[in-house]
Amino acid sequence: MDELAQQKLYEKWLKLDCWLLHSQALPLLSGLDPAATKGPVAEDLWEKMAAAVTNAELIVKDAGAAPEQWAASPRAVYRWAASSGIAVPEPFRILMEFILQTVPAKTSPRARGNVETDFHTDNEKILGAALSVLGARPEQCLARDGNFDIRKMIILMHEHAGELFGTDGLEYSYERVHDLLKSRIKRLVRSEE
Repeated sequence: MDELAQQKLYEKWLKLDCWLLHSQALPLLSGLDPAATKGPVAEDLWEKMAAAVTNAELIVKDAGAAPEQWAASPRAVYRWAASSGIAVPEPFRILMEFILQTVPAKTSPRARGNVETDFHTDNEKILGAALSVLGARPEQCLARDGNFDIRKMIILMHEHAGELFGTDGLEYSYERVHDLLKSRIKRLVRSEE
């Protein structure tokens, strides 16, 4: 499928509020039209996606349903793919980045918004702060063996919370920040090997 055909495909599918992960999101992440795809697609990617749902890294509408019925918003699928280092077709990336920058996320009437948006927004804040600390003070973020020292990064994030988060201290639990950074750093290191 050429790039123009892919752009039209994503323009059509990005209008939907949610995608079924197995039958729609998988083909779309692979650059295929779900309507024209028959049979299994990217089963290794499905395994990663299912693990992400199980680990609450990808929030679905009804996690208690059968896996074939799991559905998530295109925003959630894209953010998960991007944070997991999964390459997406360029037309999908361009359109999704445009949507993320210009179209506000739909929120529920609750105080902060919807759970999916809050979860990913919080993760983005934490990861952005970690990258800022790492970029500004790389030598202070490393252990003696040259590997990342997550504990040191969290201390620096707490010390500079005013600059990073606009607050007096780190708003998130140590455990949450530690687990998030640990999982992302492991993925980053594995993808470079």
